[in-house]
Amino acid sequence: MTHDDAVLEPELAIIGAGPAGLTAGVFAVDKGIDTVILEGGRAGGQLATLYPHKPVYNYPGNSGIPAGSLAKRMVRQAVESGVAPSEECEVSGLRIVENGISVETDRARYLVSAVILACGMGLVLPRRLEVDGEREVEGKKLFYVIDDPDGWNETKVVVVGGGDGAADNALLLARHAAEVTIIHRREALRAQERTVEALRSAGVRMLLGWDVGHIVDSTDGISLHVKRADGGEERRIDCLRVLVNIGVRANTDFLRTLPLERVKARVAVDTEMRTSADGVFACGDLVAYPGKSRLIVTAVGEAATAVNSVERYLRKRRH
Repeated sequence: MTHDDAVLEPELAIIGAGPAGLTAGVFAVDKGIDTVILEGGRAGGQLATLYPHKPVYNYPGNSGIPAGSLAKRMVRQAVESGVAPSEECEVSGLRIVENGISVETDRARYLVSAVILACGMGLVLPRRLEVDGEREVEGKKLFYVIDDPDGWNETKVVVVGGGDGAADNALLLARHAAEVTIIHRREALRAQERTVEALRSAGVRMLLGWDVGHIVDSTDGISLHVKRADGGEERRIDCLRVLVNIGVRANTDFLRTLPLERVKARVAVDTEMRTSADGVFACGDLVAYPGKSRLIVTAVGEAATAVNSVERYLRKRRH
């Protein structure tokens, strides 16, 4: 696509419409900064796309709210503030040019004075098991996201994974399914201890230290052939539905064209959320600094700091 007739010039481009990006948008328009939010997927970030029914307990004033509902509230506030996110608008490149920063998307080119990177780890997709038989049952009997908990009613369910996402979803399904088993390759779940205790109280069966070897479809349901992680015993687990929650695959390739100091896969920032590239700020799960906590509440605080820094940067730039 050529962008010769589609060059837009807001002052600020926010890349990402998760909690950090949406908060930054609201703060920026409140300060009178001409702003656009660009989101390669769906507004709301991972809260909306990966864990919409997962309860959020540690966001002030909203204890236990489903993640998707919290995301909808944030999106609605951004829209009402006058900065509706541009969804399905994937950023393909960022370049510092003589008169600003060029932001390339699949729709248009933006020439801006400042950028806030609030894209988490980029466009994320659920991580697959990558075992034989998996792709044949995807979207039919094997899923990576719970779209509708009622669709799991009175079924025999297996959840594969051991982190907070898997544990929270197993707990959710325990209120709907006839039987829930959680399978994890390590000897202990990595979820919060209170969630693990809640799983035990709910009667969720835990198969720890086991790997899924392959999957077999049948007219009666689906069979997971599992084996001990140490290579010993093997078993077959029969069920009607499988939920796989073993993490995500992320992509931040579009950042390679910027001279950003990195800390492994993340972007280093200072206390003002400035990166090593002039005019580029960052917040949320993407950033790294000493003492960083990856929480929603942390991300929105960092977003406010980033916008304050952008305001100062733009003021100096204008004068």
